[in-house]
Amino acid sequence: MLSQTLVEMKKEIAINQDIWNKIQSLPPFTREECKKMLDEATARVKKNLDIFKNDTMPRHSSEKNVYPVDTNHDWSSSFWCGILWLAYEYTSDEIFKQQAFIQCQSFRERYIQRRSLDNHDTGFLYTLSCAVGYQLTGEKWLKDIAVGAADILILRYKKDGGFIQSWGDNGEEGYYMLIVDSLMNLSLLFWASEVTGDPKYAKIANQHAETCAKTVLRRDGSTYHAFYFDRETGKPDHGETAQGFSDDSTWARGQSWAIYGFSIAYAHTGNPKFLECSHRASAYFLNHLRDDFLCYWDLCFKKEDHQLLDSSASAIAACGLMDYAERAQDNLAWYRHAAGIMLRSLYQVCGAHLDPKSNGLLLHGVYSIPHKLGVDECCIWGDYFYMEALLRIWKGAGGWKIYW
Repeated sequence: MLSQTLVEMKKEIAINQDIWNKIQSLPPFTREECKKMLDEATARVKKNLDIFKNDTMPRHSSEKNVYPVDTNHDWSSSFWCGILWLAYEYTSDEIFKQQAFIQCQSFRERYIQRRSLDNHDTGFLYTLSCAVGYQLTGEKWLKDIAVGAADILILRYKKDGGFIQSWGDNGEEGYYMLIVDSLMNLSLLFWASEVTGDPKYAKIANQHAETCAKTVLRRDGSTYHAFYFDRETGKPDHGETAQGFSDDSTWARGQSWAIYGFSIAYAHTGNPKFLECSHRASAYFLNHLRDDFLCYWDLCFKKEDHQLLDSSASAIAACGLMDYAERAQDNLAWYRHAAGIMLRSLYQVCGAHLDPKSNGLLLHGVYSIPHKLGVDECCIWGDYFYMEALLRIWKGAGGWKIYW
């Protein structure tokens, strides 16, 4: 049942009727298509076990569509572990579970050594490794490590501003700020309160989501990448970009994080404001798709701009759209249909089968064009969310127990 506020918001910020009708007119994404894509993806993951042995993993992005071998040190290191858990859920093949456990052991070592954990991405790192591992296996040590990681994350909470500092050393000059990606990191805190019974984690997560709703989400449903606060007063100051085209444009991956992240915040809090935020972000995203229902790396671009797409943003958005629709019970069939259309297009335009030498799942991802990182490459988070979206469709609405 939609809240009255959400009904009013839908009138103000709506999906373009032409987009709605065009997606509605396309053939539905079938279980046969989904199975084919999942089978190919899990086969590729299994083959990659010969490359990423023991506690190694793919780097954040590929080089000429081939992931180099990396170690557990980056913000993105847990997406490989998440992929292994997804592959295990789909196939029940113990080899994926065994390798995921090895990965989790490396996250235990990273936790013990406090290696590269002074940032908000501790949420990404320990949600997709140890917290999910505990959810799927019940191994207590996994819970203990993930709760310990949540304790580290809340140290970055700034009470006067009501947010978790995203970048920089804790309290570092020039980094009194948050980024839209941080919404996904809150899952670790909500989970920690659920498994410990201590409300302190969820309280901080809820306040951070509230602050994001007031700052990174613009009135038209678009988003800032980063938002800064006055260090003396804690009051909101200004929005910027770091990986988008400009401060006033809309970085596509950030928009996808907002769609999914606000929906997840609603799932854990029941606060309809967050569902409204997810709706606004969803409508803006859908209204700025390319003709093939994928997105450019920044949503300000049009066809005549000849810009690169970002497959990873589309994969994240597909997950977020399905999650929003399930929470809101708002045109559930249409949103799942739209996600399926996006996944079909991802496979046809960006599927790694198009490059026989690639060891990724999705081509044409973008890490950061301003930083010249992972430009038109496979991105490990794109591969993860591509698999998650497929598993969501395979399991049916409400059939998959969310990792977030």
